[in-house]
Amino acid sequence: QKLAIYESYVKDLSIQTRLLLQSLEELEKEANQRVTLLENKLKKVNASLQHHHSLSDLNKTTDNIDTEKWKLIHENLDLKQDLDSLISFINIAKRTGKWDTKRLQLKTLPFDCIFGITNDDIHISTSLHKEIQYRDERIQVLQAEIEHLKKIQNDLSKQTLNLNSLTNENEFKGQNILLTKKIDELRSKYAEECQKNEAYKMEIRLKSNQLKDLEQEFNFKKQHYEGHIHDLSNKLKTISDRHRESTTILNNDFQVKKQQVEQLTQQVEQVINEKIVFENERHDLERQCRVKDTITADLEAQIRNLERQLTANNQLIIPTEPTVLKVEYEKLDQELNSTRKRLDTIIAEIKAKDILNNKLEQDIRLLKKFHDEQLEQQVQTAASDVEQLRTEIRTLKHLSEEKADE
Repeated sequence: QKLAIYESYVKDLSIQTRLLLQSLEELEKEANQRVTLLENKLKKVNASLQHHHSLSDLNKTTDNIDTEKWKLIHENLDLKQDLDSLISFINIAKRTGKWDTKRLQLKTLPFDCIFGITNDDIHISTSLHKEIQYRDERIQVLQAEIEHLKKIQNDLSKQTLNLNSLTNENEFKGQNILLTKKIDELRSKYAEECQKNEAYKMEIRLKSNQLKDLEQEFNFKKQHYEGHIHDLSNKLKTISDRHRESTTILNNDFQVKKQQVEQLTQQVEQVINEKIVFENERHDLERQCRVKDTITADLEAQIRNLERQLTANNQLIIPTEPTVLKVEYEKLDQELNSTRKRLDTIIAEIKAKDILNNKLEQDIRLLKKFHDEQLEQQVQTAASDVEQLRTEIRTLKHLSEEKADE
């Protein structure tokens, strides 16, 4: 976003600079035209004064010329002041990066003539056209005055023919001397004005050259910064693509690892459930074994008692009873052995399940540790890339601020 703002600022600054250069060129052309008109007018007046013999009309004409000259001098001074204000305004905008239009004061041109920009469409303000139209009308008025002076000159030339016959030679010489002095004074003033106009033209050309140099320097810096911004944009795009790819890969790996962990968790839960079932069976078998051991112990005690009784009484043992007792004893002994074998088998299976459970838990821990390390490494890489990009952006901003201060 900062790069986009900077690019828009650079574009606006270039547009405003082009408008100011166009306005300065138009002002220079207009000043040259006015100087040319003044020179032509003074030449015509000098030519008419050579044949002008009426002192009162001559004074009026010279007064009009002095007034017009005074107006043109002040207009030229105003144009020079506007030109200096515009140059100072451009330098301040280049140095600070802001258009401080409140301090800009123009005398001859309206404000909209310089800053006539609306909705990003650049056009010359209508006030400038009105000003040019006003100047053209004024030039036409001056031309009409010149034509009027020509008519007066023709009338005076006709009157001089009549006056020559009435005035003597001394009065004619005196008037010629006065007219010659007036003409010399006007010529000296005209020469001074020409020198001033040439000085103004030279100063305008110097200011125009300075503006062109500033514009070239601005374009060079603009190209440099645009190239740097383009490089940074490419780097940012590359880093973003790489980060997006790594994120996608990590997400896919995470989903795979998550599925594996879920499968292993289900297997562990299944093993735990089987272990619980086997534990319950083992407890039942142990309880049955204890019951059968108790029965066996009771039978053995009965057998020993019977043997003692037989030994004491020396009587014959009835065949049926011991036979029954012996068969029952053997049956119980076989059941006890089978129960013990089954108990051993269940215990072995429980141990195998415990080993498998421990192995699965160890695999889960290893997978989780590997996944965490890989994720942390990817995050550190992305963070270093982002920090590098931020460092380059801060460097670019610092360079732009230094250039702006210069």
